[in-house]
Amino acid sequence: MESPVWFVMRDLKPRISKSPAYMELLERGFHVFTPMKWVVTTVKGKRERKKIAAVHDLLFVYSTHDDLDPVVAAMPTLRYRYMKGKAYKEAMVVPQRQMEAFIRAVEATDTPIYYSAEEITPMMYGREIRIIGGALDGLSGHLLSKRGSRKRRLLLSLDGLLSVGVEVEPDYIQLL
Repeated sequence: MESPVWFVMRDLKPRISKSPAYMELLERGFHVFTPMKWVVTTVKGKRERKKIAAVHDLLFVYSTHDDLDPVVAAMPTLRYRYMKGKAYKEAMVVPQRQMEAFIRAVEATDTPIYYSAEEITPMMYGREIRIIGGALDGLSGHLLSKRGSRKRRLLLSLDGLLSVGVEVEPDYIQLL
């Protein structure tokens, strides 16, 4: 029997869709993670704060191919993301530990800052650190180096896809 993995998926629905794929998958009982961010919008003259997908076509689904394939076939706007330069039609997956650390970091803060793979430069990778204590206890990554920033941020990456910078207290940082 196949064990579940974190599949990287694409949602081809428009950004303003009332029922994005991650909501439909949640309703069907799948474990889904979509990086979200807060935005302020104006609706009928009133300003509202709401959460939207940070990258509108990116979602992660924890499942097996056998369980997910029928759903992908039934939803024409849901697709697997495939590896670049690899074997034909090899779906992208994220290792379990890496995905759990990423989710934990994002859920520990209200203000995660997401970066695409192209936005992260070698200059942004600071010292390698581990967090000792607090909500992020035990997580390891790099200290995000951004010119002019006084806040300390832990940088966690999902290889070639997305990175997140989350604020950490300087007292919890252990240099490696």
